[in-house]
Amino acid sequence: TTNSINPLPSTGSIALTRTDPSITIRQILFDGMGTTSRVDRAHSQRHQARGTLGVTTDTATVEAASATIDVRRLQRLLRIVNNNIQFHQIMKEKVAEIVQAGATSISDLHQVEARLQDTHIAKSNIESELSLARAKFVEAVGMEPPTHIKRIRLPAYLLSTSAEMSVRMALDRNSSIKVAKSNVQIAETTHRESASKLVPTISLEFEGERDRNTGSTTGYQNRLTAMVVARHNL
Repeated sequence: TTNSINPLPSTGSIALTRTDPSITIRQILFDGMGTTSRVDRAHSQRHQARGTLGVTTDTATVEAASATIDVRRLQRLLRIVNNNIQFHQIMKEKVAEIVQAGATSISDLHQVEARLQDTHIAKSNIESELSLARAKFVEAVGMEPPTHIKRIRLPAYLLSTSAEMSVRMALDRNSSIKVAKSNVQIAETTHRESASKLVPTISLEFEGERDRNTGSTTGYQNRLTAMVVARHNL
């Protein structure tokens, strides 16, 4: 404490301006690990957000891959059924010539015509399924599929060679598992943060005050205080 105080005169009057500003600085030294728990929770929430993005990405990837496989499968079936139509058309023409030559009965021609009709019906069904698959492809990928999708070859390092390897790959890469782990970590950090409120907090406090013309005196008086304060919820 420092001061420069003068007594008031015993007679007469004097006008004085009183001021008493103060400032307090507080630095927390220990808060029961509450800050650390909040930082850990924010870190886990970031991982959770990344995992959620991964789940969305995985879902979109699976939908795109499934749509691609369906389109390629139906494109191949359509090529096969077109070849069958050509084959049955040639057979119909040959059988018709044989019937005209009297080497066989008309029932054989009717049988070939029925097979050709069945093939046309199969083509119509495949074209309908292909149109639906193309629509799903556009929805998943955002563009029209190629007219001819080539065979897809996966790199060998992406494929597991055993059940154990598949489990390890799932645990390491599966986005849903990552999100679940982040949820557990968030719950744990939230629990630690709640428990920190039951632990005493320790802080270092500095307080400064400058009084001027107070206590029926003139002049000023400075006070500086330093304290280590412990607070505990009972």
